[in-house]
Amino acid sequence: MSVEVFAIIIAAASLLVTIGGGLFAGFAWMLRRMDARFAQMDDRFVQVDEWFVQTEANVNARFDRVDARFVQVDDRFNKVDERFVQVDASINTRFNKVDDRFENMGEQLQKMGTQMRGIQTELNDVKIAVARLEGPRPHLILPS
Repeated sequence: MSVEVFAIIIAAASLLVTIGGGLFAGFAWMLRRMDARFAQMDDRFVQVDEWFVQTEANVNARFDRVDARFVQVDDRFNKVDERFVQVDASINTRFNKVDDRFENMGEQLQKMGTQMRGIQTELNDVKIAVARLEGPRPHLILPS
């Protein structure tokens, strides 16, 4: 083997070492960059998670306020329903009293109707009796 072959082998080996070292350094640099980006994204995810937690707390607080408001409104509706039941009962008793009065008035009107028919019959009898007592009407006689 000659010196030139050794020089070529040493040059090729040093080229391989240089390229390998460059690849290794480039890969190490890329790993550091990726680690930095991953850390940056992890920080961003932590911020987003915190924002979601705050937003969820705000939304839950608003829903709690709305739920409390619904409870108040539901209580008011229950009171109105109770009032309607009371008023309905009161109105029903009043209508029942009025219905009873109308039934009594109907019975009284029927009694009065029968009494009026009796009075009318008696009045007709009196008219006939008076007409019999008076006799026929005198006719108008004119001198001729």
